[in-house]
Amino acid sequence: MADELIGKQIGQYEITMVLGKGGMSTVYLGRQASVDRAVAIKVLPRTFLHDDTFLIRFREEIRTVTSLEHPHILPVYDAGEADGIPYIVMRYVSGGTLSDLLMRGLPPVETVLRVVEHIASALDYAGEHGIIHRDLKPSNILLDKDGNAYLTDFGVARTSYYEGGLTGSRVIGTPPYIAPEAIRKDDAVTGLADQYALGVLAYEMLCGHPPYQSDDPMKVLVAHVLEPIPSLREANPNISPAVDSVVRRCLAKFPQQRSPSSLAFASALARAFDSTQPGANAPLPDEVMDTQPSEVLPRPKEVETVKRISGEDLAAARVVEQPRPAAEQAGTAPPARKRRRDGAGLSCLIPIGVVIAMGIG
Repeated sequence: MADELIGKQIGQYEITMVLGKGGMSTVYLGRQASVDRAVAIKVLPRTFLHDDTFLIRFREEIRTVTSLEHPHILPVYDAGEADGIPYIVMRYVSGGTLSDLLMRGLPPVETVLRVVEHIASALDYAGEHGIIHRDLKPSNILLDKDGNAYLTDFGVARTSYYEGGLTGSRVIGTPPYIAPEAIRKDDAVTGLADQYALGVLAYEMLCGHPPYQSDDPMKVLVAHVLEPIPSLREANPNISPAVDSVVRRCLAKFPQQRSPSSLAFASALARAFDSTQPGANAPLPDEVMDTQPSEVLPRPKEVETVKRISGEDLAAARVVEQPRPAAEQAGTAPPARKRRRDGAGLSCLIPIGVVIAMGIG
């Protein structure tokens, strides 16, 4: 079925094709004729126009993204409503997402450090302006042809302090990247929860998979809170103890044990990879450290890191799959194969019962 907006105008923008479509929004490639440039246009589908929940969330995202101006937050050019349809006009980035990059194998260390630094600076900036992203994951990071990384999709962002469990004692996010304090009952959640997600991304870029994996999202959530932090060196023996230690600190179960800021984590990670820094370990083997940016390394064999959780632990828990949000944009064709257990697009709603059943709080 053809999309009804293709070939139509939204404001001053002509819609040319669909870039990404999900349960809560559609992103189109458009053209702004006045300056002759391609743009990405995020639109709330008509089916949700009479749903106050989706309208409020979309309008909140507009207010959030238009208030943020940072080199590594995807620029917003315009926002508004046309014929009752709310929309956001963003820069079009043709390099794909971090998820696309990870589909091709392990990125070189140079790329890992650049992505971590760029996104860390964006998260700290958002935090300074009272915003927690809450859904940092590979599909929400865009890459341009020059290797710059951009943070996008603030659709579930919130102010910089809230109680764990959120509205109605529920947690919203993508299971592999949710911080423990966002799961535990009554824990205060700050921007350090976004730093935890950045640590998960660093772990994933360095070994090919996130630290906690399972086909059951609830087991992943329980693991974030209860399971020991898996060794990055066991997943990828090329990783030095110094790097493993820095990533492990970022994945600490309690936020006060992490680095004071996301940029502090990024700097510590860069130092751990730099053998010229006092106390740093020797560099990784040449085949890892000297890889050119155009090359990718094969993934090490995946290791199952989630222990089986007893039925009693999960008896009071339930997971509800939310409508999958559209990728902000997709500059390349979708990959031929699906990444294993990336958990993208799955939001979890966890009642207080799961916290009690796990004996937390």
